[in-house]
Amino acid sequence: MYDTKEEAHQKLVNSVVIYDNYPVYVDAAGGNKNHVWLQFRRLPLIGDGPSDKRDINDPRWDFRNLGNKLGYVIMESPSTKIRESVYISRLPIRVSRQGLDRKTIEIAGSTVYPFAWEHIIVQEGIVQTMQNLFLSSKDAFDSLVSSKGAVRSMPIGRKLALTYDFVTPPVLLYRGDRVAYTENGFRFKLAPHKQYLKEALEDVGGLAIAASY
Repeated sequence: MYDTKEEAHQKLVNSVVIYDNYPVYVDAAGGNKNHVWLQFRRLPLIGDGPSDKRDINDPRWDFRNLGNKLGYVIMESPSTKIRESVYISRLPIRVSRQGLDRKTIEIAGSTVYPFAWEHIIVQEGIVQTMQNLFLSSKDAFDSLVSSKGAVRSMPIGRKLALTYDFVTPPVLLYRGDRVAYTENGFRFKLAPHKQYLKEALEDVGGLAIAASY
């Protein structure tokens, strides 16, 4: 894909890509023409973790489908330890960078702490999201209502999260938009003006949608 280490450095070094279906942070690029290698560490970046090196032509690299692997990420505030979901998306603008970094992503929905990309890559949540590993809606519901305020929102899919204000029933978020609520974690009541999402939430999200409220 990249013929020179200079091009690989410009587009990939100090960014997150996928290797062997796992998110990794690219630390360096080297080698000669037509034989470029990348040095990387697996996420999350905790301390001086072990690094590895692979040829850039290794078929296990994925540099192209990164934006599709983003979405809701569970984060923990470094100061209060409160956990909440933030919505991470790839910016639509074209830049010289191909990997994910602070210049190519946007973080939305943070209420308890001003999370930045530097916070994202040192916590486990980004790995779970990029690997599509989420709690079921019922398990997320139970975690929210029993947390006593320690968990404010919980992802149940890349585009779906539950949020709880401890006053009204937990609310379903779809790509940052409040679209439904649930009283048991199983069945969701969709807002009347969001009925067009019913099929998507049932088919893609696997949720049971009740009559509108």
